[in-house]
Amino acid sequence: MNRNSLLIGVGGVALAGVLLMGMAGAGGGGGSRGAERLGDSPLARLIRWSICRMVMLGEELDLTAEQRERIAEVMDSHRKEAQPIVRNVVDKRRVLRDAMLSDEISEKVIREAAVDLGSAMGEAAILRARIGKEARQVLTEEQIEVLMQFIEERDNRVDQWIDQLGRSGGESIAPGS
Repeated sequence: MNRNSLLIGVGGVALAGVLLMGMAGAGGGGGSRGAERLGDSPLARLIRWSICRMVMLGEELDLTAEQRERIAEVMDSHRKEAQPIVRNVVDKRRVLRDAMLSDEISEKVIREAAVDLGSAMGEAAILRARIGKEARQVLTEEQIEVLMQFIEERDNRVDQWIDQLGRSGGESIAPGS
């Protein structure tokens, strides 16, 4: 994992938050009422925590100008390879979404679309692993340790969110609450 991957992750988390807010508004019968319900939900708190934590991680890594340049070079060297892989994931995700939203629900079609998406995500994961390996070579051992701690902390927060899904009342999983 590298700084650019983290920035992409922040963008993904932010995009997910925007999309989820929009879905809550659309599904709630009124834009603001739905957004208000999501606004303090465990998922919304997890998204906000993730965004804030990613910003803090960028500061904690304290990348040098040379490290930033080298990581950018790694990312640039894979752009042409990444574009069709990302496009494939997006396309497969849309096929799955459309199958789930169809008036004629077909478990077979949904399962096939999910398997296709999983395969596309596997290709993306392989590329991300290769890029991450190259980018990690730019980082110091201390910076890699900070990244590993971040990953562990993020996993713990997601686990807390999953545990909280079935509970009523939804106590906060945000830091300091």
